[in-house]
Amino acid sequence: MKKAKIALIFSIIFFLGTVGNIVQVTWLKKQSENNTTLYSATVAKVQIESFEGLYVSAEIKTEEYISNLFIPLIVLKNIRLLDINNLHEGQKIYFRVENSKVKSMNKVDFIDIVSLQTEEKDIFTLDDYNGNMKDFYRVAKVIPTVLALLFLLISITLLCVYLIMRKGGKTSNRFRHIAYK
Repeated sequence: MKKAKIALIFSIIFFLGTVGNIVQVTWLKKQSENNTTLYSATVAKVQIESFEGLYVSAEIKTEEYISNLFIPLIVLKNIRLLDINNLHEGQKIYFRVENSKVKSMNKVDFIDIVSLQTEEKDIFTLDDYNGNMKDFYRVAKVIPTVLALLFLLISITLLCVYLIMRKGGKTSNRFRHIAYK
């Protein structure tokens, strides 16, 4: 009975955790000019790392900032990598960072950017970023929802088992007293 009680508590905790994850993903906002900060910088080096032909990461080192500019993988899959690769040392770029991450600038090794452009070209815009993230968020909502339903089902099942065991224990004690009289 103690094991059933512990399992019930853990399944409820996992259920609430996945519901919290769903709420968090739902509250994620689209990036806009209002919740991002525009920066300009000079390219020092562009580094694109790939593994077996799959692009894993792209970072831009700048002369002005310690933090490298990191382009999220979900964005990399949907833009022309040639545009990033063609950035050259000394070139002026403009990029946006989420306001919530601005304080991390120059305190971390890299920082995610949500838009990137040069004086000649938009490499990816806020709209591009939001479109790419929309697909990611859809998946990020589906998986926790399925897990939440699974943990809810497990919790209900374990609650029923616990209540039956608890009731069964009291019933059998009643019968014992009657049988021994």
